Amino acid sequence: MNKEKIINSIKFFFKSFLWVIPVLLVLDIVSKQVAQANLSTGKMVTFIPHLIGFELTYNDGAAFSLFGNLPEVPRRILLISFSTIGAIVMIVVLAMKYKKLNWWYKSSLYLMLAGCIGNFIDRVFYEKGLVIDFIRFIFWEKFAIFNLADVFLVVGAFLLIIAVVIEEIQDNFKMKKMDKDIEESKDDEKADR
Repeated sequence: MNKEKIINSIKFFFKSFLWVIPVLLVLDIVSKQVAQANLSTGKMVTFIPHLIGFELTYNDGAAFSLFGNLPEVPRRILLISFSTIGAIVMIVVLAMKYKKLNWWYKSSLYLMLAGCIGNFIDRVFYEKGLVIDFIRFIFWEKFAIFNLADVFLVVGAFLLIIAVVIEEIQDNFKMKKMDKDIEESKDDEKADR
């Protein structure tokens, strides 16, 4: 690879905001390590009173401990497979449709990819495939304890929904405008006769 290609690749990396993915991954990994070093299992520390606290826990399943009741080996295989397939799909979509994707789609995929890889790392490298969770809503005690990777996944999914809704609204607006233009053109033809 020549020097110009390397420079262009670096420029693309920064202009495209692809750098956000490794930054989010580092934030997730570091936050989990800080949580493990400073928090105790089952003991909550208030961060923002009546809103957010930190409590260390280890999740053996997916969201809301889904599949947590399966034996370790099948559970790890299943959850690692889900993460792998999800990450591959997002990478393929980004690679194949990058230029056509709007900001909403790109942002949602960046966030979801970082979240997917963040929890994948825990499942592959952490003891028994457990995911390190530590963020808790104080006001909603029954809600699951989660981590930054989970936040990235949820926010990314929310942005994806917004992107789909915006695209649908834009498409409907374009269709109505086209219908109106066709109707006006028919009216003009009738008037010319």
